[in-house]
Amino acid sequence: MIPAGRHAIDTAGVAQIRGVTLGALNNAKPYNEPDFPPQLNPHTRTGRLWDEQQVRAHAAGKPIPPLPTEPHPNDFLDDREAAEYVGMALSSWMSAVQKQAPAVRGEKPRDFYGVRHWRRATLDRIRDRRRPAGRPAGATDRAPRKRRGQDPTPSV
Repeated sequence: MIPAGRHAIDTAGVAQIRGVTLGALNNAKPYNEPDFPPQLNPHTRTGRLWDEQQVRAHAAGKPIPPLPTEPHPNDFLDDREAAEYVGMALSSWMSAVQKQAPAVRGEKPRDFYGVRHWRRATLDRIRDRRRPAGRPAGATDRAPRKRRGQDPTPSV
């Protein structure tokens, strides 16, 4: 998640802040060190993102500022986080986004360094438009169900 008001950077941004080439950064892998700021998207190894303020503080040898913990409507969540937030399996979420399902239609994600993100406020609208699966609670049959293998006309 990219917290509201924070700026995300990718591996190239980290290299620029540290004053090294991308190749040198990838060889040194400072992001694997325990004192390096945590990834904003720790569940992925591709499309890694970090908070710029935290990376700058680490590079300057200063204490790493904490990220906001309270949910905010302008937080950005990636697809995995969005699926969990809306209450869907990741595969169902990805299918709904690809097919522009009614709940997702018209909503626009934002791309951060090749990683699609959704505003929390957008996900709230999507969650409100989603129909629950299955029959509504308390639903009853209007007429008795027909049994298989029986003649539908009553015998006299």
